[in-house]
Amino acid sequence: WIFLITMAHRFRLTFMPSLLGMMSSSTEISIFSLGMSIEGMVYVLSSALNGLLLPRVTQLSHRGDSKALLHLTIRVGRIQFYVITLIFFGFVILGQDFLRLWVGDNFNNTYYVVLLLIGTNIVSLTQQVTSDLVLAENKVRYTATLTFVTSGLALLGSIFLAPTMGAVGCALSFFIAMCINIILLNIFYKNTLGVNVSEFFYQCHIKLLPVTIIVNVVFFAIKQFVVTDKWSALILFGLIYSVSIFLI
Repeated sequence: WIFLITMAHRFRLTFMPSLLGMMSSSTEISIFSLGMSIEGMVYVLSSALNGLLLPRVTQLSHRGDSKALLHLTIRVGRIQFYVITLIFFGFVILGQDFLRLWVGDNFNNTYYVVLLLIGTNIVSLTQQVTSDLVLAENKVRYTATLTFVTSGLALLGSIFLAPTMGAVGCALSFFIAMCINIILLNIFYKNTLGVNVSEFFYQCHIKLLPVTIIVNVVFFAIKQFVVTDKWSALILFGLIYSVSIFLI
């Protein structure tokens, strides 16, 4: 089941360039493929803790210590939240200049593709402990089925959106399918696994999001007055941004 989940998750992305080839143009394939490559790198960076906590989660699950599980979920989720929001909002602020320096002006839509592909990671990758709990409780069949269904929805949506919106349409379809996946998974976490989902989101997201948004709005405003049309300027601004987020 775990293998099937991984295959379904990657399949819904890797099949979309072929879909674009049938329903759009080679340019749209290149735009989406570039966005998919960046999404893959972001996923690797953001999911560094994947699997490392499974023994601890299994131990707490077998002991029935729901309070300790929730504490661990929130603590790890906050770390993941900082990492993912740093990457996501960093790309919001610097992504267009980064792509312009890397691949030129012909891939402007890749910016929106990347944001749509990685946007839901702010929620999904912060729930790594809960994902490990699914394995510990041997409830993988439901998540596997849900992943297959939402993958099918993503591909179905792409068939309708790709002809008119191209790569952005495929990314939008993926984003909507992932939102549905997250909502249904959290219903499953609450009703079947007994996870206090509302407390998790309050402690891990709602309490941190206002400060995160304010800081990034400030940096976005500053960026409007800073020219980063060279790699040196882009890297320097990125370092200042990253250090500032870490210190705050």
